Amino acid sequence: MIAKEPFVAALNAILERERHRHASHKHLEAIGIEIIADPLEDVIVTLLDAALDADVPKAHEFVSWWLYDSSRTREGKGKGPLIKIGKKKHYAKTPEQLYDAVVAYKEAP
Repeated sequence: MIAKEPFVAALNAILERERHRHASHKHLEAIGIEIIADPLEDVIVTLLDAALDADVPKAHEFVSWWLYDSSRTREGKGKGPLIKIGKKKHYAKTPEQLYDAVVAYKEAP
């Protein structure tokens, strides 16, 4: 499994790319250019998912799910995406919290 520090750094870099892409979206749209996705970002997310799930038979796609589900949270709304582990609930508003929740998920019986 990937260590916390490089995982958080990579996910923060992806979030920064998303912020830049969203900030430039309106300006580019005004001149007829639409950016829908970033193929490099998609590959990095796939690698992060694989790095988290290296010892799990089936990939859970935690990162791609978190990026999709946490966009409103990053805007300041809500506690963050919920990861249920048995009867416990883990909210993951930040990349650090996502990593900790994945570790707890993987360590759960």
